[in-house]
Amino acid sequence: MQDEEARYRGVNGYLLLFCLLNTILAPIVYLGQVGRTDDPFVWVISIILAALAVTAGVSVWRTSTHALRIVKIYFISLLCLHTLALLGSLGQLALHEKANTTVLLSTSGRLVVLFAWWMYFKKSRRVRWTLDGNL
Repeated sequence: MQDEEARYRGVNGYLLLFCLLNTILAPIVYLGQVGRTDDPFVWVISIILAALAVTAGVSVWRTSTHALRIVKIYFISLLCLHTLALLGSLGQLALHEKANTTVLLSTSGRLVVLFAWWMYFKKSRRVRWTLDGNL
């Protein structure tokens, strides 16, 4: 048991990748959306998502006692937003309107990636040993 703890404790591997993606790349992507639109709703959502991404990444990196709770809030926020975007695209298809297939495909891909990260945080031994539990 001690061997397993020593092997899996620490922010390495996919857990480190999660931290890097959410503290560096995700905020750049989210804040980049602010510059491409005049819609204040998109601005607010993008800024909130950037802040959540950084908070989740830093809390995991620092192995905060609240890290799993913050990650769960971040994941649920992403799930809600991407599901709404997917339903909107599907609604356009159902009404025989011109649907943006790029939005449909990218949103579907984002949901798949979100599901993969959720399963990682739910099943990973590294998450369990480093953050004292799983999602």
